[in-house]
Amino acid sequence: MNNLIFIGGIHGVGKGTFCNKVSSQTNTIHLSSSELIKWTEISSIQNKNVLNINLTQERLLLGLRKTINNNNRYILDGHFCLLNKENIPTNVPFETFEEISPKKIIVITEDISIISERLNNRDGKFYSLELIEKLQKKEKERAKEVAQKLNIKLLSYMGNFQDALSFINHK
Repeated sequence: MNNLIFIGGIHGVGKGTFCNKVSSQTNTIHLSSSELIKWTEISSIQNKNVLNINLTQERLLLGLRKTINNNNRYILDGHFCLLNKENIPTNVPFETFEEISPKKIIVITEDISIISERLNNRDGKFYSLELIEKLQKKEKERAKEVAQKLNIKLLSYMGNFQDALSFINHK
């Protein structure tokens, strides 16, 4: 699946908005991990906790295999870390990224108070600023670790869209 760029970030950071904008300005197809997994079947709609992280990753990979073809370029939005059922930030298994085999990674970050407000407005759920900060820090660390292990380029994105476009379009 080396015709794919993985766009990571925690819930509420703006991955979907970012990916939609990239997709509209480039020759890429935006895929959402949540849609590929069929999120509502395996997680509570009321929160972002994942009951079985390994099962979600298996569903994601199956969905990708059914969707991806070599004739198109893709951006896939997803996560490097998820909240497990105990509300603990937990790394997505490295094997998931190994199989996805992205050619590049972008990790999106945002001010935690903005993320908190978005999650509250969108999902009607309040997450402590401490939990959001902890999850975002772990997300960034995991993105860096995955990029190093896969020996691919990583861009940390916080608002400079033209830099992100250049990163995406550069071979």
